[in-house]
Amino acid sequence: MKFVKFTCLFLFIFIATPFHRVAAIDLSGYVKSYPVIRDLPDNRPSLNSLSTNAKLQINADLSNTVKFESSYELSLVIEKPLFHSNSLNTYRLFDLDLYLHDKPPSNKYQATLLQNLNRLNFSFATEQGDLTLGRTPVAFGVSKSISPNDVLTPFAFNVIDKEERTGVDSIIFKKLINSEILLDTGLILGSDAKTENSAIYLRPKITKNQLDLTLSVVRFKEKNSLGFELSHPIKDAGFWIDANYLDNNKIVLKDFWRGTTGVDYKFQNSFYLALEYHYNGSSLNLSVPYPEDFIFLRDEHYVILTMSHEINPLLIFSAQSYNNLNDDSIFLTPKLEYNLTDNSYLGLGAYLGLGNEKTTEFGRTGNTFYSSVRYYF
Repeated sequence: MKFVKFTCLFLFIFIATPFHRVAAIDLSGYVKSYPVIRDLPDNRPSLNSLSTNAKLQINADLSNTVKFESSYELSLVIEKPLFHSNSLNTYRLFDLDLYLHDKPPSNKYQATLLQNLNRLNFSFATEQGDLTLGRTPVAFGVSKSISPNDVLTPFAFNVIDKEERTGVDSIIFKKLINSEILLDTGLILGSDAKTENSAIYLRPKITKNQLDLTLSVVRFKEKNSLGFELSHPIKDAGFWIDANYLDNNKIVLKDFWRGTTGVDYKFQNSFYLALEYHYNGSSLNLSVPYPEDFIFLRDEHYVILTMSHEINPLLIFSAQSYNNLNDDSIFLTPKLEYNLTDNSYLGLGAYLGLGNEKTTEFGRTGNTFYSSVRYYF
C-alpha cells in the first residue's frame, strides 16, 4: 500500500509537469554477466555463482527546470548458498519485494530472480537552488579506496561490481551561496520514516584557488558523524584528506576517529598511481570487527595502493593492494578489461587474500576469481 501511494504521488508530479516543453527523453541501460569462483580457506567448500543483470534507465527533461530519472534492474543469480537479504538497503521508505518468487532454500544451488527499483526521482532547478525528490544515490568523501565520511551507502572493499551505488529515498537541496560556497543538505528516509532508520545531513563546500574543503554533519541511525574533506593539487599530483569522527551515543560501542590521506599522479605513459594511508579507530574499541554496515576493516593501520595502466587503447590493467600493517596480510584486486566494441567489454579479475589463513584479516578471505561480459545501450 505504501508503494502504491508513493507511485501515485510521482504520477501526480509527472502529470502536472508541462510536457509541451519536453526537450529530450533518453533510454539507456546494460546487460552484465559475472561468473564467480570463490576458493575459501580452511578446506571450506568453494562458493561459485553466476549473476546476470539487466537494467533499463529513463532520463527525461520534462521542462527547462524539471528532470525525471528512473531505473529498474533485474538480476538472475545462480549460487550456493544465497547471500541476498530481504532488502537492498535500509535507507528506503518502502520498496518492491527483492525476490520475484518465494525465497528458495539455501542448502543447494538455486536460480533466483531479483529486482531493484534503484532510481526514481524528480529534480527541480530554481532560483533558490536545486531540489531532488525521490530515490537517488548519495555518496560522501574524496578518497580513492576507503572514504571514512561515506557512512550511508559505502561499497565494501571486496565487492566485485561497484559501477552503480544503491539509491536511497531522499529529499536533497543544494544551493550555491556564491561562486565559492555550495550548501548541500538532505533528509534520507528509512523504513517507516523512523528516526532510527533515517538520516539527515548538512555539507557546506568551499572551493577557492583549486582547494576544495567540505565540512560534514550527519545524523544517521541515532549516531552523529562529523566529517572533514580536503583536496588540493600539488603541482601535477593530487592530495587529499578524508577524516571522520563518529559519536555513537552508546556506552558499549565507543566513539572513534577514522581517516584517509593520500596522493595520486598520472604519468605521461597512461600510467596512474595513488597511495593512501587509512586509520581505522574503530578497531581500538572492540576485539571483534565493529558491528556496523559501513565499516569493513578489522585492524587499525592500512596502506592502499591503486594503479591502472592503458596497455593499448582497447586493453586496460588495474589493481588495488590493501596492506594491513598490523598483521602483514594483503588483499590484491588485479583486473584486465578489454573494449570489445564501442558498447561492449570483457573483463577478467581476481580478489586474492594473502596471509595466514587462521590469524590474519585478509588471509581469511580466501581467493575469488571472476570474469565479466558487459554490454551498454
